[in-house]
Amino acid sequence: MGLIGLAGLGLLLSACDDASDQDGGGNTATLSGVAFDGPLVQGRIYLDRSEDGAYRRSFDPETRTDSDGVFELEASVAGADRTVLRVDRARDRFHGERVPITLSRELADTGDAAHISPMTTLFEVMDGDTRDSFLSNDPPEGMQRWELESYYLDFEEDALNDRDRLYLIRRGYQLQKMAEVAAAWLEERYNYEDVAGQERPPDAGIYVFRAMAENWISTIDDPFEDWLQEALAAADEKVAEAVGADPEGVDRDNGEDQIIKNLALLWKDVIGDEDTGLFGTHLLDNGAFEDGFEEQDEVAARARALEAVTRVLREDPAFDDMESIKEWVHDLGTDDFRNGDDEVFGPQLSVRCLQGKLKDQGDSAEASECSRGDPVFADDEEDFQLSDDDNQSVKLSRKDDGTYEVAVEFDEETSYSGSAKKIDDYNYAVDTEFGGQRLSGVVSKTSDDEYEFDFEGETFEWSP
Repeated sequence: MGLIGLAGLGLLLSACDDASDQDGGGNTATLSGVAFDGPLVQGRIYLDRSEDGAYRRSFDPETRTDSDGVFELEASVAGADRTVLRVDRARDRFHGERVPITLSRELADTGDAAHISPMTTLFEVMDGDTRDSFLSNDPPEGMQRWELESYYLDFEEDALNDRDRLYLIRRGYQLQKMAEVAAAWLEERYNYEDVAGQERPPDAGIYVFRAMAENWISTIDDPFEDWLQEALAAADEKVAEAVGADPEGVDRDNGEDQIIKNLALLWKDVIGDEDTGLFGTHLLDNGAFEDGFEEQDEVAARARALEAVTRVLREDPAFDDMESIKEWVHDLGTDDFRNGDDEVFGPQLSVRCLQGKLKDQGDSAEASECSRGDPVFADDEEDFQLSDDDNQSVKLSRKDDGTYEVAVEFDEETSYSGSAKKIDDYNYAVDTEFGGQRLSGVVSKTSDDEYEFDFEGETFEWSP
């Protein structure tokens, strides 16, 4: 087996050795909640004291989310004009893939639940007037701001009715996936990764959310593509400014028309509108969920299909066969999303395999051909290990009480040990320590014969 990505590890460990106490003391608050698109696992939660999106080690207090996306951060909030939390470097528990953009939350009261979602990310960058207009015009009648900032994937919470919960799920995914695709396009356009330094956000997603917020209109039903063009153009200007380049602009007569059309299809036809899509209002019957969409597992199954489609566009925003993928989505029946152990869109689905089939086959793609194979642990196995000829390894050990231990070794001088927690049969959250610093990651089986270890922002890949 081969290990890819080791070169950046030395820099990571040096940074950890240099880290100092992050909390300035005084007026300490406990900020807790859930970070989610689906629940975000092992994400870095940080208090953005500079409020510009960039994480600064030894300055911004941080913690990690657990295997359910839950976090608790104790930090000083003295002297801050705003309390802004952000989450990055996370894996989505629903589909097991890394989330490529940063999500945010501004807390008006540090005693409130500090849930972080795509909805709160939009609110964080909206000015007061725009936010008031959004709240008056966008949500279903009668919804309050606290509902939009709730953990709306908690189906056991009775405070939300089914109509409002579906709106929040749908709108959250529309915001998130729009930001992911637009950010991928802009990062490649401006070589963002090569020029972005510590003074900038780690991804362009924050700029896309700001552009959407600043250009939000009271209704985005019509003319929707014009709104997309305005939001993309605003994001283009922001990213260009961040990297010190001249903005290239968004011209529908000069190559960007297909990108805008694809984003419109993703937003309305794939994610959903009134009668179409994975999260359309056809899932309601007289305001209540129909059978087949009444638990978090059903959201997760649909989220896996959505992630595969989104990854096609992140790789190629101007992909020229989205109409065929739209038809594939429309042809999916309710029964396809039953999430039992033997069903197609359960945790065993390889999103990357489905991404490739959608790209190559469009509406002929068969998700049933995309299983991740056997679970990481067979029923009677106590140990699972990824290793190579240089004795670089990650080893998970299952104890008699059902808990897990982890041992990580990259060379004779670089090794860690700690605990692991099962997320599902194919993903395990890992917590270790080095030099007094907590280091976290996720071991994932991404296909029948491929594995990843996502560790503190570095991704290590194993394959035969």
